[in-house]
Amino acid sequence: MADTKKSVISPRLYSRMKTYFFSYMLLVVLLLVGIGGYMNTSFFHTLQGVVEQSNVASLQQIRDQIDQRLVELQRMSVQISRNTKLLPYMITQGGFEAAQANQELRSYGSTSSFLLDIGVYYAQAQANKVYAASGVYDLDTFLEQIYPFEGLNQSAFERLVSDLKGPLIMPVQSIVINGTNNTDATLYLYPVPNNGTKPYEVIIYVINGAEIKKTVGGALKQFEGMAVVIDKQGQPIVSVSSEAVGSLDSAQLLAHLPDQPSASVQTVRLSEGSYSSVRLDSSVVPWSYYVVMPTEQFLNRVRHTQMIFYVTILTTLLLGIVLSYMLATHNYKPIKRLLESLRNKGTSDSYQGKDELGWISRTIEDMSIENSGLRSRLRTKSAMIKEKLLSDLLKGNVKSKADIAELLDTAGMKLGDDHFAVLLFIIDDYRRFEETNTTIIQNLLKYSIINVAEEISLEAGYGYGIDMTENNGVVVLVGMEQMVDPLHMITEVAEKTRQFFEQSFPFTVTVGVSDIFEDALAIPKYFRQSYESAQYRFMKGHNCVIQYQDLPSPTSLSQPMHEFEEQLVKALKQGSKEGAIRAIHDEMIEIRRYDLAVSFVQSICFRLFDGVVKQLEEINLPLNHEGEREKVALRAFEFETLDEFERAFVRFCGRLADDISMKKESKNFELRDKLSTYIHDNYMDGTLSLSKIAEQFSLSPSYLSRYFKNQMGIGISEYVDELRMEKAKELLQTNNWTVKEVTEQVGYADQTYFIRKFKKREGITPQQYKLLSTTGEPAGSNSDPT
Repeated sequence: MADTKKSVISPRLYSRMKTYFFSYMLLVVLLLVGIGGYMNTSFFHTLQGVVEQSNVASLQQIRDQIDQRLVELQRMSVQISRNTKLLPYMITQGGFEAAQANQELRSYGSTSSFLLDIGVYYAQAQANKVYAASGVYDLDTFLEQIYPFEGLNQSAFERLVSDLKGPLIMPVQSIVINGTNNTDATLYLYPVPNNGTKPYEVIIYVINGAEIKKTVGGALKQFEGMAVVIDKQGQPIVSVSSEAVGSLDSAQLLAHLPDQPSASVQTVRLSEGSYSSVRLDSSVVPWSYYVVMPTEQFLNRVRHTQMIFYVTILTTLLLGIVLSYMLATHNYKPIKRLLESLRNKGTSDSYQGKDELGWISRTIEDMSIENSGLRSRLRTKSAMIKEKLLSDLLKGNVKSKADIAELLDTAGMKLGDDHFAVLLFIIDDYRRFEETNTTIIQNLLKYSIINVAEEISLEAGYGYGIDMTENNGVVVLVGMEQMVDPLHMITEVAEKTRQFFEQSFPFTVTVGVSDIFEDALAIPKYFRQSYESAQYRFMKGHNCVIQYQDLPSPTSLSQPMHEFEEQLVKALKQGSKEGAIRAIHDEMIEIRRYDLAVSFVQSICFRLFDGVVKQLEEINLPLNHEGEREKVALRAFEFETLDEFERAFVRFCGRLADDISMKKESKNFELRDKLSTYIHDNYMDGTLSLSKIAEQFSLSPSYLSRYFKNQMGIGISEYVDELRMEKAKELLQTNNWTVKEVTEQVGYADQTYFIRKFKKREGITPQQYKLLSTTGEPAGSNSDPT
């Protein structure tokens, strides 16, 4: 069976290796292409520029050398023209002066191998002679025998001198000097004065043409080509060539050269081939220097470097192929071993695909699926054992240390046996925690608390946590080895865990820390301590660490609290929202002044609430839906902190004070209407008085007087008088009654008192008013008032 599997695997073992090999090769090729492209487009272009600039620099050096020689000749010419020993009348006198002038010219010429001879020609002298360092010659002898330049005889020279406006140099020629030596030479003529006017004197320099050619030929260095100097008319002054230019002479080659700028390189294509030319202009004389050579030779250094580079690239490619194969083989070996190992394990599926990793992945996935159930069961069982052990330890269901050790060993847990502590992590604002997270997310977050606390507990020893849903958090049991200050260490663990959740999670935790204990069987007792510590959050607030040893001892402050409770009830009865809030705030301040037990503070708070509810029942004030909801929440008393209770109680009492105030306002309007109706019905009763009305409504006369004036704007007696006067006027107008009868009818017992009141109010007596109303004329002053 194994042989069959091997035969199935073997033919396909190298597909992944090929992938590796071609991947490495692709990397090598991309790298070489990138480098090659960069070198070809950047480096070689730069190198070509460097080569071109090297040729320009070489030609510039040649130009500077020749220009320097010409500058020296110009300086020498100025010196000769100013030399008193070389003045025309001195030289032409002959004798000693002529010999002295000859010696002086020879001294000038001896300073440079560049010069063959120096002569002076006086254009305005009668004798056409040339006074030279080598002797005194007739002009025709000097030009035709001593230095016979082609096309330059006496007449031609004289015409040349007459038209001479500045220094002039003739093309280099091969001449026979003194009929013996065949030498390359040229003439350099310097007019005196050199200001563009017709010269009276011309200094003649016979220049060694071989020296000029040697200097100009230096521009070619080891290359083949042509170096040439031309004047401003484009005529060659001197040219040096090699075989590389073939049958072309300087005139033919220059005729095809482009009009290029100075210090530039240009290419010209001729029938003989492609040539590159370099041009530089002289800064001393109107000359141009050219170096012309075949383009291939011009870029020979670039081509050579390119060839070296291409050979290097090819060599690198070959090395890359070898290295790619070695790396592919090396990386494939683990896959091959794993493939054979899985085959030898007796897997049910043999390798038949083109990708070994795909087959290995599927095989391992199948094996993983087969084992996942077992792993899941093992994890579940381990977690259940751990939770069961911790639950039993916290509840006191384990009765001996031997049982604890056995259970810890079964669960694979280490707890130590020196010091222990219990930490209770309760989630702050648990109601919001439940509202904003699903049950699954809640469990995950609690699991995070357990994991973080257990991880940080490793700094002290060992820690194991369990979800305590009934306590809105988790409990962590920590076992520590022998240490100097275990309480400090366990407090630090609690603080680090608290800070972690404050900084990293959308909720905070409050941590209750028990005392340190050494007996593992006492865990239930210290679990209660951690619970009591965490409950003290009611006083300290959210997001803090509370040690059991810091909790206050039970105390009583029942007597001082009555004053604030009475102030609150009084403010509510008066409907004063501000007074009620101030009373609650003052009582909370008083509570916080002391280290009171949580249960005692909660009893005070509940008594406050109970007193308010009793007041509510006494005044029979119904609450709206929101008020009922707040009342139910306060009665349930599920507040995590004193601040939370204070905020809820202030809202409830504020709403209650507003409702009471509105009810009192409503009752005031009702009483006012009842009083007004009663007075309207009884104002004609002569016995009606403030005391009688107060008795009728069960009010004190003084309160009734103040209340009525506050509501109606006038006192009760004034109000009754006003009603009686209006009724009296009505009776006087419509009935044939006497004043006495009207007095009795509207409720006055004394007619005189009525008349005085009426006149004070209306300005006339009742009788006068009656006559005025019936006849339209006022009665006389002596009329009977009755």
